[in-house]
Amino acid sequence: MGILISFLLLNYEQFTMSIILTKLQNSKAKGRILEEVVVDVFNSMSLRNVQRQKGGSQYGFDVIGYRESECWKAECKNLQNEVSVDQLSPKLIWHLDGKNIDKFILVSIYGIGNDCRRLLEESCFAFDIEIWFGEFLEKKIRESESAMNRLGLKEEFTIGKSELKPLTFKKNKVNFNVHYSQSAPLSFDFLMIDHKLIRSFTEEEFKLTCIVNNNSNSSVYIQDVNVITIRHVETKNQRIFRQRTMRGIFEPVELKIIPKSYPLGKTNIFGSSMIKLENQESELFLVSLDQKMKSGYYEIILELNCISENENYQIYSNKIPISKITRDHDTLDLQVLEFYDSPAEEILNLEKDKWFKAKKKINGILKFLGPTIFDKEYQSETWKIHSMKLKKDKKGYYSKGTGRSRTYLDTSIPVEEKIYSANDIRNRLM
Repeated sequence: MGILISFLLLNYEQFTMSIILTKLQNSKAKGRILEEVVVDVFNSMSLRNVQRQKGGSQYGFDVIGYRESECWKAECKNLQNEVSVDQLSPKLIWHLDGKNIDKFILVSIYGIGNDCRRLLEESCFAFDIEIWFGEFLEKKIRESESAMNRLGLKEEFTIGKSELKPLTFKKNKVNFNVHYSQSAPLSFDFLMIDHKLIRSFTEEEFKLTCIVNNNSNSSVYIQDVNVITIRHVETKNQRIFRQRTMRGIFEPVELKIIPKSYPLGKTNIFGSSMIKLENQESELFLVSLDQKMKSGYYEIILELNCISENENYQIYSNKIPISKITRDHDTLDLQVLEFYDSPAEEILNLEKDKWFKAKKKINGILKFLGPTIFDKEYQSETWKIHSMKLKKDKKGYYSKGTGRSRTYLDTSIPVEEKIYSANDIRNRLM
């Protein structure tokens, strides 16, 4: 009789698990319902500040929550088959630098394909990765009363908890942190790529700080650091809107790179050199762009390859957008007190005569989007380009010249964000 009961309970559990998967798969809003169920599961696991992302740019995850000092992010894929590399890698690329994430969870009915598994086995990330799928996913849902209620399943279906575990890929013991060397760049380019507005670093004073931390118990040898081009787009035949703030002081850079102008092209920064990093040691190096690089829009990542006594490490930075222009590019170059995103797309689509006037260079005149550096108070309902006659000293710094700032061109674009005046900037720095 005991064997019969065990058999019936086993088949009952399998039957309920099948119902859960079917409910998820057959929902009219299958993507949204899986995300909402994961929110329920996170809350049932006592995670704090659990939130589901809204539409638009989601930066590589659908649900976020916090457990003690850890940040968990979940990406939900309610597909009819296994998740492929092409579907997963665009999500992981947002988290390559390991900032603001301790665990990445992929929630999928059917799990991951062989190509995905190979990527996760061979590449080291700065955080743990868990795959919730099949029976383990059903287990997590059955353990959450609110998730079961959302799916319209009765309370008795929550019986039969098992000791299943997720498919896990552990984080690496060597950390690779790559970030822009200054708190804010001096210039950004705005351009349209595939009908989307892109905000990109520029080739001017571009500099990255790269830090390698060895947290393992053995020595690690840094074999090479590669710059990998994910994408290159020629931009000579399109408009580019460059915003720049006033020039400051910069330290010399140490390593220069020329990214390849074709996908997956690699440039090795170290050449044939190798650096030994003892346990608990760190190494810092700076990376800048060689101006011999081909012009256009790039998306690159940095790849760090290390070897130790027991393991090989292959670690990646976050995706870095870069724009390189030449004199031949159709570029509108304006000074700003603060970088402004909201008018960029409409400025790129200005009428031909306004675009031509806005980009026209006038000797001894600086043109500002919004107020100039000497306009203390400023209010406007539309975005205006102002001009001011300034003098530059031998060191490249500007001082106020004769005359007052004036409106050079009213773009007629409505203001949708705060326009910063010189007073605003001064008060913020004090």
